[in-house]
Amino acid sequence: MPAKIQDNSAAWFREFDRRCNQALHDIGDAILEQGPAFTPVKTGATLASEDKIVHPEEKSVEVGAQTDYAPAIMTGTNRRSGEPNPFLVKMLLAAKPKIRHVLDERFGDLKGYRPPTEF
Repeated sequence: MPAKIQDNSAAWFREFDRRCNQALHDIGDAILEQGPAFTPVKTGATLASEDKIVHPEEKSVEVGAQTDYAPAIMTGTNRRSGEPNPFLVKMLLAAKPKIRHVLDERFGDLKGYRPPTEF
């Protein structure tokens, strides 16, 4: 009796792509949730301007603040303190456990998926 081979790779990759896009949104949200704890607040404009941009075709998410002086806060070239405050980096590091949870939740049951050991 001949064996039948069924190629499900197209469906697997469609599902993987869908889950990646959902995970990118969730990861961006997880990072933005850390904003109130790490964003320096004087007027609140920097915190209010924090947003994410998801690039599904590149499988990336961009998180940043839209105020024109946010880079000065990050690098310490602002007049107020002169000390670098990489608040976006701090937000990312604080969100790491939730990011790990998002990856496990979105991809844990997908056969053939291996989570990254470090990110």
